[in-house]
Amino acid sequence: MDQIYVVYLSKYIPLFSSTKPVFTFEHPNFTNSSNERSATVEFDIDRKADLMGFGGYFDLQLYKNVMLSIEPSTHTPGMVSWFPAVIPLRDQLRVGENDKIRLKIDRKEDAGGVWYEWHVEQQ
Repeated sequence: MDQIYVVYLSKYIPLFSSTKPVFTFEHPNFTNSSNERSATVEFDIDRKADLMGFGGYFDLQLYKNVMLSIEPSTHTPGMVSWFPAVIPLRDQLRVGENDKIRLKIDRKEDAGGVWYEWHVEQQ
């Protein structure tokens, strides 16, 4: 369960008014600096629900003004081959209207690979 899944998100109920940026990467990485990242984002819940996970989207700038996106508000028309990630929670979290949720997510790396770790707090 502690892994990120790439899926076609079709049946879900968004509990937040908008997506929030988490990580930014520059490619190619000529400085050979680490691609480890850490971020904390807060969300305001707009209804009572059981929170089971988070959707993860991305956008990218290929060249000058050539952009591609799977983020819902800027989704590239006709883009059907790239899918969002689902970041599942180990246990669903019962949330209420006007609750605040804090997602802490880390991108880790070592010689063996890359992985993500995350934790959610309800305020």
